[in-house]
Amino acid sequence: MLRPAGELVGPALEGLEAKELLRTAEPAVPGETAFRFRHALIRDAAYRGLPERLRAELHQIYARWLGNAVGERASEYAEILGFHLEQAYRHRAALGPVDDVGRELGGEAARWLSLAANRAFVRGDMRAAAGLLRRAVSLLEVDPLARLELLPELGKALRYSGDASAGSRVLGEAAALADAAGDRRLQARVAVESALLGLYTDPEVQAGEVIGVAERASVVFAEADDRIGLARSYNLVGHANWHLCRAAAMEEAFRRGLAEMQRDGDYRERWWIVTQLLCAVAFGPTRPEEGIEQCRDLLALGDDVQSLEMTAGAAIGSLEAVRGNLDTARQLVARSRAIAEELGLRQWLGALANFAGPIELLAGDLDAAERELRRGYAELEALGETGVLSTTAAFLARTLASGARYEEAESFAGISTRFGSRDDVYSQVVCRGALARVLAGRGRLDRAEQLAREAVIRGGETDFLNLRGESLLDLAEVLRAGGRGQDAVKATSEALTLFEAKGLHGARGTGTGAP
Repeated sequence: MLRPAGELVGPALEGLEAKELLRTAEPAVPGETAFRFRHALIRDAAYRGLPERLRAELHQIYARWLGNAVGERASEYAEILGFHLEQAYRHRAALGPVDDVGRELGGEAARWLSLAANRAFVRGDMRAAAGLLRRAVSLLEVDPLARLELLPELGKALRYSGDASAGSRVLGEAAALADAAGDRRLQARVAVESALLGLYTDPEVQAGEVIGVAERASVVFAEADDRIGLARSYNLVGHANWHLCRAAAMEEAFRRGLAEMQRDGDYRERWWIVTQLLCAVAFGPTRPEEGIEQCRDLLALGDDVQSLEMTAGAAIGSLEAVRGNLDTARQLVARSRAIAEELGLRQWLGALANFAGPIELLAGDLDAAERELRRGYAELEALGETGVLSTTAAFLARTLASGARYEEAESFAGISTRFGSRDDVYSQVVCRGALARVLAGRGRLDRAEQLAREAVIRGGETDFLNLRGESLLDLAEVLRAGGRGQDAVKATSEALTLFEAKGLHGARGTGTGAP
């Protein structure tokens, strides 16, 4: 009489363990017994010995077993389930044309990988999210509509992970497919993601145009009852106001986006919304004591997501620097950098210079500020990111001009001008002020004053108090160089009033933060 297969498995595994081919391992499901090969070469040899069809069946059987074993907790195992179903699909596809069963298997694998990508979004791991979505998209070649749903998500993940060029290519493909399908909702989703990408990478893109894209898309999303789409349209408005340095408008838009996501129950991008709200608090008119408390309240929304701790550290660090706690500020920024390195967020590593550099400027350490800014500039340049790079270049220009290194300062000011859009207000203001200092140092006082006053006017359109104060200090420096001491004192007094309103320690500033 034949014994049941289940009775044979245990002794067989024990025998392999006795021969030191296997060893016990941590089980995927608590309470189960698990084994692993003692060496990857043994594993690979055993796997290669299995026929393609059997490999497919075993991966599928394991996925079914695991799904049943974990039950309601299946979402926590989304990446494992997606992997095994993906392997089952690929081994079936290797045997011949994909049939209906294969298409269903690929679609199921893509859904699990997509869910795993959402979980990566939530924890701020954009590199993992992009990789998982790439795999999911590749499984849907035989299901164009399902693939189209995921392409905008992949474009977003690639942008967040620092690969803007790949994100642009994916969004271009998604736009063509959405147009061909005539799907207005997907067209709107692609338009929103493309506009957001362009806002940070294309100097020709204007904030007003981006807000127009968001408004038109929101009508489509409302008609389709697409809450996530609505949230993203509000987020796009928030980013446009970030470029315009309008903290109040920015905060309003992002809070509306957050509310839509909470209604939908989808928290995949809450970390990014909260990130922008943290920046609004740090760079807007909120005073440090109140701002730090608000940042901590916002951080509590993040469910211990590391990426939010990273941003909160930089934001709180900027506020601590404003109230004179420079060592604390440096420690917080250092912690933010460590998290960014752990998560592989290269774009954030570059952008962090626009927090760290100005902290050193507040400390009066031009050499340290230059080191921080050059490090961030190099990272952003390597990524091909230009939206943030324009501001970093402007800060480098100001730092170098403050040290009378006019030739280098002028060079970085030129870079900032080339890459910064007309509506990138922070870059425009800082760059003009830096150039004004350069020209004043060379005796070209008329042009220097013209640039400095342009910076003051642009800054005056914002509610970023430190930015406005810094532009007035640039003007005061130009006026002082021209022997107009009384006018310089007046400009400095106006700057001090703004710094005092923000709560700047000692009401002095030489650089207080940037988006």
